[in-house]
Amino acid sequence: SIHIDSLPFMPAALINASAVIANDVLYVMGGIQTPAGITESAFFSLDLHTAGGKWHLLEPLPGQTRMLATAGSFNGKIYMFGGVHLSRSEDSSVKRIYLKDCWVYEPGKAWKQIADLPYTLAAAPSPAFNVGSSLVLVGGDDGHLATRTMALKDDHPGFRSEMLSYDTETDRWVLAGKFPAEIKSNAANDPHASVYAPVTTPLVIWDGKMLIPGGEVRPAVRTNKVFVAAIPDR
Repeated sequence: SIHIDSLPFMPAALINASAVIANDVLYVMGGIQTPAGITESAFFSLDLHTAGGKWHLLEPLPGQTRMLATAGSFNGKIYMFGGVHLSRSEDSSVKRIYLKDCWVYEPGKAWKQIADLPYTLAAAPSPAFNVGSSLVLVGGDDGHLATRTMALKDDHPGFRSEMLSYDTETDRWVLAGKFPAEIKSNAANDPHASVYAPVTTPLVIWDGKMLIPGGEVRPAVRTNKVFVAAIPDR
């Protein structure tokens, strides 16, 4: 049977934040408080092993504030990859900047910058998938078409399909493969007949495999497809 426990309310309302669990501690980072808001630098933790635990406000995120970053964890350390920074211009419009800087946080210590992503990247399924000592990111949005969304409309080609792997021991990025995208000739009129690499969706670990349930395959188009992959240890 299913048993549901209620956790303490978060210290603030957040959307488009990133989250990951390490050593039974839930970490939540970044995001925005309202759809029209700008990005936050907040970093929270909640010990899931302690009954009646409370949220703790940790050291703020380093670099620019951000949302839609990809989180990860390995050996008790928390990783944050890329994301989107939102700032408000003098005319009150919101400016969007895609990021490629990456950071690692060891509980009780400060954030430390690590190797940048090969390109700007946001909204990849999160958290990253652990393969040995590496963390794998699937697809994501590099932002190069962000200003053309309204012009492209149904002709938008979707997002990146590369799978990037970050080696936590060597601090290096490598191309680990490609998501099996298949964009058909009728994709503009029938996007659900094609296969895209989805973004803005969770990556779920089940039985040693990674599952990506649904997601956004191009701006304002969601998919009902569910993908599963098994990646052997190297």
